[in-house]
Amino acid sequence: PASMTCKEMLQFWYLSKNASLTEYRQMYAALSSGDSTPNVNYLVSRTASIMQAQAHMLSAIILEKPQCMTEQLKFVLASGLRRLKTLMESRWKHLWYAHDLSQQFQSYGRASSDFLLAAIALTEMELETIGSLLEDWDEDHVADTKYYSHEHDGRYSTLEFLRRYTFESIHDLDKGVLRYAVRNVFKRGDTVADFGSGPGQWAEWLNNTG
Repeated sequence: PASMTCKEMLQFWYLSKNASLTEYRQMYAALSSGDSTPNVNYLVSRTASIMQAQAHMLSAIILEKPQCMTEQLKFVLASGLRRLKTLMESRWKHLWYAHDLSQQFQSYGRASSDFLLAAIALTEMELETIGSLLEDWDEDHVADTKYYSHEHDGRYSTLEFLRRYTFESIHDLDKGVLRYAVRNVFKRGDTVADFGSGPGQWAEWLNNTG
């Protein structure tokens, strides 16, 4: 990886994703064929394993090539990881039905199809974006590798917002301040909007109090 140029890294990423997309489509076709023989749990497990392996492999390459991480590429990566996290969480829903814990075998088949379709949609979206980046890539561009959590005007940066939106537990909700606001600032029935606050947990908590 250390000897790769930034464009070669993107090309490798694109080709790897494209090969995976072909396999996802084949597995979905097998699942949708109506044939009773496909091992549904194997198809979904293999899809999840490939997606996670690619994420780890890409992380290893990025650690070797931090100079390639333009702001736009960081955004693509962050968006992809957020969607991948959501998809992996739905994998647990699939396992729930796989164990037939709800005695709903039809839900198991639907959850399997939904998972594979979501994997296909996510990969298609990433391929389209990576393809656009490849077309306009400037090999002489030197990326700013510093991470900025806030813009000059105090707003969260786009990447910081994505980080907080993806991992809600990373920032504390100061309920002491909110309780004071409920008692002394807002009236019953008020609707609160919180601008520049990431995922808007403060406003959500206040609105849920009624």
